[in-house]
Amino acid sequence: MPHLLADQNYGAHSAQVEMRLIINGSSISISQMGPDFLFIEGSHDHPPGEATIVLQVDDTERRWQVNLPDGISKASTRVALALRGVARHCHQGRSADIPVRSNVRPVT
Repeated sequence: MPHLLADQNYGAHSAQVEMRLIINGSSISISQMGPDFLFIEGSHDHPPGEATIVLQVDDTERRWQVNLPDGISKASTRVALALRGVARHCHQGRSADIPVRSNVRPVT
């Protein structure tokens, strides 16, 4: 039976992932994303309106413009959302706009 060394990683990579919701200049940490909702890590009340989701994986960043149809309630960590507009994809200093269609889920 072969002996495996604990310090060998066999090409494995643990990505650095950060998800944020930007609303009115404030950054709120996202703990989970679904196709039409987010779970956030606590916040103040915010009325319905526009916001931006920022997903950063290692050195690649994507941004989605979203509507918050129900706003944010400090009493709940779940936030309903609706996609709108264009996603911005940035990788190593280069960026491109990607059209967002209503049936496209930006994160699976």
